[in-house]
Amino acid sequence: PVCDPYTFHISPSGFGSVNEIPAAGGVSNPNFGVTPPPWGGTDMGCLLAGELNSSWLKVTITGSGSLGFVFGANGTQLGFYDWSMWQYTGPATCNAIANNTLAPVRCVWNATSIGGTGLANTIPAGGSAGNFGPQLNVTAGQQYIICLSNYSFVNTNVILDFLGTAIVDCAPVVLPVALTNLHGRQVGKVNWIEWETYSEINNSGFTVQRSIDGSTWQDLGFVEGNGTTQIDHSYSFPDPTAPERIVCYYRLKQFDTNGVFRYSEEIELYKESYDDAIYPNPAGDWFCLSNYSDEHITVEVFDLSGKKVTSYLLNGAYQQKMDISNLSSGIYLVDVTRPFSREQSKLIIQR
Repeated sequence: PVCDPYTFHISPSGFGSVNEIPAAGGVSNPNFGVTPPPWGGTDMGCLLAGELNSSWLKVTITGSGSLGFVFGANGTQLGFYDWSMWQYTGPATCNAIANNTLAPVRCVWNATSIGGTGLANTIPAGGSAGNFGPQLNVTAGQQYIICLSNYSFVNTNVILDFLGTAIVDCAPVVLPVALTNLHGRQVGKVNWIEWETYSEINNSGFTVQRSIDGSTWQDLGFVEGNGTTQIDHSYSFPDPTAPERIVCYYRLKQFDTNGVFRYSEEIELYKESYDDAIYPNPAGDWFCLSNYSDEHITVEVFDLSGKKVTSYLLNGAYQQKMDISNLSSGIYLVDVTRPFSREQSKLIIQR
């Protein structure tokens, strides 16, 4: 995290020439060539040769406005300080950059090795227009990460000064509610997202969002807030449509009563495949149902006319025999009912 001003050290040590972003020409590390960047200017690209000896900085916006900054102002730039900047919404952002799916909001491949580099609508004294991009309009609550390349292998301190009307702070972004214990868990075939608040101010509620790749988000549903309160509240939201055997990312989009919104941190949840194993099948005088969850479930056996012929209540993880010696040979349906789901399987009794 960086404040204003911020000084940090760069050197040729560490990971050296290991590239932490994709090669030039992709989504996360574009090459503009004769086509100007989408934000204007004449920049050729971002980190065209790949970043080297990089430093990663996180910028937190606490006051909306126009964001500008300068690395190496007032003659302190020593070497080429190429850099690229992306909006940051949580750890999945880094995966999106590495997977070449998140475009930068600004970047500069330096034209000169002196005079500073960054974002400035008015080029600082001694600076080159080829080292600067236009300032960025930002909103309180947003975060950005910057990858600064030490392309010239220098060993020095870098001074970062912020310009413009936006306010930058080292403090972490917080929701206008005191949010805590955001987590996810799988219950049967349903992912449950759960969180708590211990105070809320003008809280309209939360939109729960899910992402598979960490960059594209889908609204799942809205949970009403409690306005203004100093009492603890617990919230939960079910996601029965999450794909199995894959990591899903979740976050909350919290809305004030005036429509202003902010995002929570992101969490990850891996959804196991929960297929109940009935064996043996065909069965004789008994069958087993295997599961290793901690749920309370009901097992009901029906004949093909729909008549329930027997049932069992299982508590917690189980792998037990169920007596069906009183049933005739034939085909039956076995219903497994969990707290939030129900599955049906075919059972053949054969003697």
